[in-house]
Amino acid sequence: MISKAITITFISTTDDSDLVLVLELDDEKNESATQFDYNTIAYFRAYTYPSDMKLDMSPTDGIISSQESGTSDDEEEFISFVDTNEAVLSKPCLTVVSTDWLGRSLGAISVDGTKVTSSKEGTGVLKIKYKSRFRRYGLYLTTRDEDTYPVIIYVVGTR
Repeated sequence: MISKAITITFISTTDDSDLVLVLELDDEKNESATQFDYNTIAYFRAYTYPSDMKLDMSPTDGIISSQESGTSDDEEEFISFVDTNEAVLSKPCLTVVSTDWLGRSLGAISVDGTKVTSSKEGTGVLKIKYKSRFRRYGLYLTTRDEDTYPVIIYVVGTR
C-alpha cells in the first residue's frame, strides 16, 4: 500500500514541428499504478519520431535513469479523415499490423511517424492497429517529508 504519493506530470516540447515526442507512465512495469511511494522506481515511456531523437530530461526532483527500449503491444485507434487525406496517430508508428475502413474507404494508406495519408481525399474513419517503439526510463525519489509530492518531468526533444 502506498503511504506517501508521488505523482508525475510530463511536459514536453521539440525544437522542430516535424518531431514527435509522446511521454506516458509505463502501465506494464508500474502494474497500472499512477502514484508511487518513495524509494521505488516509477517507470515511464518516451515514444519518439524519429526514433533516434535526443532527449534532455529535467525533473523537478529525483533521479532519472535510462532503462531498456521496447516495442509496444498492438495500439488500436480509430482515426478520422474529414474532407482530407491526412490524419494523425497518437504515437509514432513502427509497423502497421492491420487497417480497416469503417464505412467509406479512402483507399490505400501510408504512414510516416504519426502522419497517416490515404490515397483519396474525403471523409472516413480508419481502424488501425500498429506497433510503436519506445524508450523506457525510471524516476527514483528518496523519502521526503510530504505525504503528497508532485514531480514534473520536463523533456526537450532535438534532432
